[in-house]
Formats: sequence, structure tokens, C-alpha cells
Amino acid sequence: MSTKTTQLIKSKNSDYLESNTMTIGLWWTLWIVSNYIGNYALKSAFKAETIENYINSTTGDIILSIIGIPLAVITVMIIKSYALKEEEISKLEKTEN
Repeated sequence: MSTKTTQLIKSKNSDYLESNTMTIGLWWTLWIVSNYIGNYALKSAFKAETIENYINSTTGDIILSIIGIPLAVITVMIIKSYALKEEEISKLEKTEN
């Protein structure tokens, strides 16, 4: 949702709390880091010839899984935030008609 949508809701409903853009920034950061680590782990797994290579690949997979937990939680938070905005817009449309 754009800032225009948030501004529209705030102009019609003074009790509305604006969502935090830091959450989206954190989500993007975790997403980029997890993709980087995922690519590293995948490439390491295909090139693995020694025990050390397998350990590095497995370590990358473990870190990727650990990062995946807060990434999933933040994703759910963002989706819920957008769903609440959609509900607010729907309520505003009903009151205007």
C-alpha cells in the first residue's frame, strides 16, 4: 500500500495508526541476506568434495533456516497490516456511500 492510501485512511479516521516502514526495511534486509546465504549454501553443496566443504554448506543451511524464522514472522506482520488497511478502506467506502 502506498503512503497515499495511509494518508486517505488517516484523513477519514483520526484513530488510525500508521504502519512502520522500518518493518519493511528489515524484511527486505533479511530477504536479501537469506537469498545471499541460500545461494552460497547451494553452490557450496554442489562443489563439496571435502568434509570441510560439507560443513560449510550445512552451516549455511542452518543460518538460512534461523534467518527464515524472523523473516516469516515479519512477513505475517506485513500481511496483517495490509489486511487491516484493506478493512479500513472498505469501511470508509461503505460510510461514503
